[in-house]
Amino acid sequence: MVVNLSRSVEEEREGYREALQILDYFGIAELGDRVVSELPFGQQRLVELARAILTRPRVLLLDEPAVGLSSYDVERLNVKILELAGSGVAILVTDHRLEVVRRLVGTLTVLSHGRVIAEGPTEEVLRNPLVAETFLGKGGVV
Repeated sequence: MVVNLSRSVEEEREGYREALQILDYFGIAELGDRVVSELPFGQQRLVELARAILTRPRVLLLDEPAVGLSSYDVERLNVKILELAGSGVAILVTDHRLEVVRRLVGTLTVLSHGRVIAEGPTEEVLRNPLVAETFLGKGGVV
């Protein structure tokens, strides 16, 4: 059996270079040699997104991407998500933070108990009285 180690080594180097480029794109290239679990939570979230981008997705599903992040880290993450959407990646976001929804989402679908209660342009849906009542109680304003 013959194994072409030079090709494997070159592929590994190329993967490493690409990973560093993506980390640089996210502004965290200096973290390339760090153990992810030892990073602050906000940086871990950026590394998670960078990992996902390495797969060159056409569709990216983000479940509460801003959970546990500071306002600063939320904004950094939002900017990168918007840039990815602008590059042609379709992105589906689930989140409960209104500032995230308002910043990232063009078309909003609101579910309650597994049923769609409103769908359409984000600001229009957020003005829907049923949405406000469902999530904030009677008289609530989203």
